[in-house]
Amino acid sequence: MTTYKGHWNVWGDRGWVDFRTLTPELMAEAIRVARARGYLTSCNHPRPYGPPWEFAEVTGSHCLEVWNGPWAVFNSVSLAYYERRLNAGERLVAVDVALDAGTVRVSGCALHPDDDRRERAYHHRG
Repeated sequence: MTTYKGHWNVWGDRGWVDFRTLTPELMAEAIRVARARGYLTSCNHPRPYGPPWEFAEVTGSHCLEVWNGPWAVFNSVSLAYYERRLNAGERLVAVDVALDAGTVRVSGCALHPDDDRRERAYHHRG
């Protein structure tokens, strides 16, 4: 979903989530609604030229895309944002560019949104 202030993903099929968010409060509510429906959510490439993610204070997504395209294209900004959120105590999975439509790569593993291993992978603390 591309908003006027950044890009995020929602994987699931239990109804519409309004992505036309213009304020941090509306984005936080959209993420809350998506999670309540059991969707997997991801903040995507929070860096310049991506479009830039302008909701830096909004938390709650399951994942954060830290690598999109060649590393030199501001991916270090995404990684630093991810590390700040981890250091603040948030539990967040790092992901990179999608392999295919509907598939997410998490630490080198491909997980389809309908695969029950997605939930186990997210909750695993090993």
